[in-house]
Amino acid sequence: MENKNNITLQGKLKILSIDPGLCCTGWSILEASIVVKYEQGVNPVGFQKSSLMTSSIKVIALGYVKTKSHSPLIERLSLISEELRKVFYSNPCFDIVIVENTIMGGRNFKAQQLLAHARGAILLTLKNLPSFGLLEIHANTVKATLCKLGNAKKDDAIKKALELVNYQGKVKNQDALDSIAIAVAAFFRYQNSFHRVLWFKAWSSLNQSFSEVLGNG
Repeated sequence: MENKNNITLQGKLKILSIDPGLCCTGWSILEASIVVKYEQGVNPVGFQKSSLMTSSIKVIALGYVKTKSHSPLIERLSLISEELRKVFYSNPCFDIVIVENTIMGGRNFKAQQLLAHARGAILLTLKNLPSFGLLEIHANTVKATLCKLGNAKKDDAIKKALELVNYQGKVKNQDALDSIAIAVAAFFRYQNSFHRVLWFKAWSSLNQSFSEVLGNG
């Protein structure tokens, strides 16, 4: 028999996932549905002993931003920033934004440098947008979460993610699809972070409701 004093929290979170790249930056918008239970006597904010009852995640939209290799670096970075702003403002109220961290040692220095420029421009763009929760996840963590191997092939991770969200869309751009894998991996890897955002969202909504009631009184 379920304890009547247990707390059950449920809701939906809107996610923007970004796969950074100077040549092509992929993005996707997803919706996560979560139902989580907290046991009696446990502070929900601490998330000890919380148990996930059900969860699902689906793709709402996705796309990508391509830049021309012969264009000046500043123009390419500006284009990425401008296009992500359009995505953000045409789909307002994101609860969580996820950005992949692909910076690794031992690889082509020039390529890493250009990627770092793209990530920096993206993070700076996000900083100047309305408030949301920001998560970063490493490329190897994405593969380890979805394929149980950090050195798995990116294609295998994408395939697994698309199966989990039952993606049937027409967009086949690799970077856009990779952004789905990034979101799905983060969703299952960092459940507590998603729980915290959902709790904060519910608490904020409750406070707003109280304010409206008191204001109308």
